[in-house]
Amino acid sequence: MSPATEAARPGTDAASAKHSSAAGSWFTHALDKLHITHHAEAAVDLDKLGEEVLASVRAELTAAGAWGDAEAAFCDPACLQRYLRARSMEVTKASAMLKHTLEWRREAAVDNLRLSDYDEFIGEGWMWLAGNDDAGATVLMCRKRRTRLEEDRVENFIGFLTVLLESSVRNMRNGTEKWTWVFDMAGYDSRNSPRIDVTLRVLQLVASHYPERLAKVFILDAPTIFWVLFKAISPFLDPVTKTKIEFVYSKDVKKAEEAARAPARAAAAASGVDAMIELADGPEARFLPYMPFYKAPFDKEALLKKFRSLGWKE
Repeated sequence: MSPATEAARPGTDAASAKHSSAAGSWFTHALDKLHITHHAEAAVDLDKLGEEVLASVRAELTAAGAWGDAEAAFCDPACLQRYLRARSMEVTKASAMLKHTLEWRREAAVDNLRLSDYDEFIGEGWMWLAGNDDAGATVLMCRKRRTRLEEDRVENFIGFLTVLLESSVRNMRNGTEKWTWVFDMAGYDSRNSPRIDVTLRVLQLVASHYPERLAKVFILDAPTIFWVLFKAISPFLDPVTKTKIEFVYSKDVKKAEEAARAPARAAAAASGVDAMIELADGPEARFLPYMPFYKAPFDKEALLKKFRSLGWKE
């Protein structure tokens, strides 16, 4: 890996104190709204706290006539624990967050969304359900559009994204509650970069209603226009959240594949092949299991078949 490439990677050196004040302003506002934080799980009785959260939310929604079978089914023990972890095991905050999600799900009629309403987005092939990794986590692929999302299609896109996220949850295997995102940023530029307000809506949707779902984010071939912005806002990200984001470059992935095939890495290290060892232990190596998803072409019919198998109606 060249020094220039290393310097371009977000997180490889101390964040610049001279980041854009404008970027800092909108991102700080976003974090204030979204409460994107991660906290170590305390040694507490999660089942007992979960029962407290459930009792609180059920009482409030029942009084408002907004508690039914769908809400009861959604609030299983694993769900209650995710909301508790997202709010530092604080029952009051976790209850408020869960209540907000249940209200949103009812208002948006999440369980009754129809594929036919999102046929254009399904067919465009820039965001789709790719499969499962070895741990059972759902893998989501995202490639850049040629143009920026049109303003009159934003609401429809939010609906499509909801179907995709719900499908990702239904598609998780082996008891896994996580998803991994793969973003192919080749071709990212000012013409197709999303508007900040749309980005914030997406962040709000995921952070508010799908807490504790993120396993990993791989961002491939991010150009300068992207990583400079990321580096400017990274000081505002929680350290644990940042550890889940990996910047990968396809040319280095090829080298990592070669390193992984080396018959004796110890012998290579003894011979001074430090770069090969670094690649074999770095983000490129961690991305290798996701290469099949990255390389596979988009298949609309396969995606529709998957959606139907997960219970969605036309």
